Amino acid sequence: MGTTFETSVTLEKKTCGRCGGVFALNLDFVDNARRTGSGYHCPYCDTRWSWNESESDKLRKELEIKERELRESKCETLRQKQLLEEESKKLLKLAKRIRNGVCPCCHRSFANIKRHMEMKHPESLPVTPHD
Repeated sequence: MGTTFETSVTLEKKTCGRCGGVFALNLDFVDNARRTGSGYHCPYCDTRWSWNESESDKLRKELEIKERELRESKCETLRQKQLLEEESKKLLKLAKRIRNGVCPCCHRSFANIKRHMEMKHPESLPVTPHD
């Protein structure tokens, strides 16, 4: 006496791009073939069909892209930090020159730099809340 059992199989419809034959493949087989990058043959004309890249290949490529984006982002952050440091050094140098009486606009020395700035370069003065 033989044992009998009942099962269900989900099939995915395929149409051959060469001969136009219509057939079905087990969905588990199709999923595995996509994941591994393998393929199947048309039962009518025996043409081989496959997926160009496996799921692991796709994920590997996505990971490489994300790693490249992260490296580029880190490089941009470092570049912005260096630009900020350079600008800070320029401002410190300018502040020192102004403290020593050198006009930042016309680069001449004055005993009373505040008076010179108010008289000759009022548009260059910072706006303060009490003005």
